Amino acid sequence: MSQGPVSARFVDDFDTPQPNIKPWPALLVKRAEIEAQVERLASLPWPAGGRRRVLISHPDAPDAAPGFTPSVRVALEVLLPGERSAPIAHLGAAVGFCIRGTGQAMVADRQLDFDLHDVWSIPSLAPYQHINDSDDIQVRLMYTHEALLDQMRVPLIGDGDLSSMTFEGSPWTEFRDPLADEVFTLSDPAATVRSYEALVDPRLSAQTPALWKLAEVRRWLDPQDSLGDAYSGRMVALLSHTSNERTLSTTPTLSAMYGAIPPNVSHKPHLHTATSIVYHFGGGGHSVIGGRKVTWETGDLMLGAPGMAVHFHACGPIADLAMVVQDNALHLAMDTEIWQEDLRETPILIGSHAGYRTNRASLEANLA
Repeated sequence: MSQGPVSARFVDDFDTPQPNIKPWPALLVKRAEIEAQVERLASLPWPAGGRRRVLISHPDAPDAAPGFTPSVRVALEVLLPGERSAPIAHLGAAVGFCIRGTGQAMVADRQLDFDLHDVWSIPSLAPYQHINDSDDIQVRLMYTHEALLDQMRVPLIGDGDLSSMTFEGSPWTEFRDPLADEVFTLSDPAATVRSYEALVDPRLSAQTPALWKLAEVRRWLDPQDSLGDAYSGRMVALLSHTSNERTLSTTPTLSAMYGAIPPNVSHKPHLHTATSIVYHFGGGGHSVIGGRKVTWETGDLMLGAPGMAVHFHACGPIADLAMVVQDNALHLAMDTEIWQEDLRETPILIGSHAGYRTNRASLEANLA
């Protein structure tokens, strides 16, 4: 016999105070810790699940939803020479980042050949596997929203058959129901009524796998070195997928980027609601994150910005290069991306308020 519904809990909220929510404290995963996990995974027999994988979780994350941040899960994955992971598909897109070796990401009918420090995207529910055809161990960091999906109680593993999907000649943009474009206007010009057809057949933003080669991206990023510490922005190469035009993000909700800091340059303290996960593979330096000083070196992984925590990063005598993953695209979709570039100024709501302007154009004009 089926059970009836549970009963609601009513919570008084008369004064609607600001919630007393503290950001997760700064987290630093040292290179030696990562290498120890790589060595441990590499020494294990081939796992029954077909993946040498360990989750890197923040100590404040709930046991049922281990995550590096409240919304983003980071997994460390290892393949020995000649190995390939078992094909898998899951709800939510993934961002891959190679921190040792080379290999391929097979995403349905696409093959992405990646080298050290390259980045790639895997669409939601696309079947994929990773292959190591080199003579070295392959080590990857994989970023997903699985921590958030676990909390939302909607984790889903899909069909891992690579032949079950094709990105070539896909009918995604064809045969859309004309009733999906039907619009009924009301007296308020911003208010309209749309049909059920619009709900179940919206305009598509076709997500395909994509690969960002560091060697190619550096041709755009490196010339910014000439701007020096006079630049009011930050030297960032945002890895944008062409389907995500509004958010300019890597997947619909995750933004990956390469960031560079010139020698002996320090960023200004700032804050934003988006969380930021930083893997350093250039020089060393330090950050102050929510009042905690974090000293980092090449090969370290850190929670560079918990949501709404004041933070800044300062480089040492050797230029730093990092790969950063943020959930700011998710916040843009929720209209919750608060950003305060200068703590002396009023914060803005990115995407809904007029954004910030840097002095890059004037600096480049003076250098021309």
